[in-house]
Amino acid sequence: MLQSPHKPNDVQHPDECSEPVQRRRRRLFSWSKEEPLRNIRNGLWTGDVSVDNIKKPFKINFDTGSTTFWVACDCVNDPKNTCAGHTTILDCKNSPIYMSMATGFWVKDRVCIDHLCTNNEQWIGCANSTTVGTDEAATGDGIMGLAYNDGSMKWSPLQQIFRKPENDEKVFAFYLDSEAENRQDKRKT
Repeated sequence: MLQSPHKPNDVQHPDECSEPVQRRRRRLFSWSKEEPLRNIRNGLWTGDVSVDNIKKPFKINFDTGSTTFWVACDCVNDPKNTCAGHTTILDCKNSPIYMSMATGFWVKDRVCIDHLCTNNEQWIGCANSTTVGTDEAATGDGIMGLAYNDGSMKWSPLQQIFRKPENDEKVFAFYLDSEAENRQDKRKT
């Protein structure tokens, strides 16, 4: 289980009436957590996401246009061996709920982006066979849609994280540092 070094109750909220705006802004930004992202051809963002029953994070491709979330799963029965290049594999049977579906499973488990987690009710597509190509863009262990509900899932991982009462700051962003020379200097906050 991922645990944050700082619990939400540890954050000291500034008294908005007594502090100047600039000081409040500095404090607000000091609370944000920046995570490195990888940018592939200005079209694909990848980063780490954890599923509760796996100790190693998945290298996930973030999709800003969907709510779909799937990861590579048990590939033992995959005749094409399409999962051979994945760095992390989810064992579906260790999730609280799973059911067989097409070329994979649907599971419910807890999903974490850094210390922000869903409850155990997050649906995850568990793919044991994919038709994704083998080029640079296909190097991730799965896809996480960052959009709000489009009907394909009840709640996207971000929606579920934001629904938790302890997550009172409902802000999520990708950004590029225009001053950076290194193309790896991208962040999700």
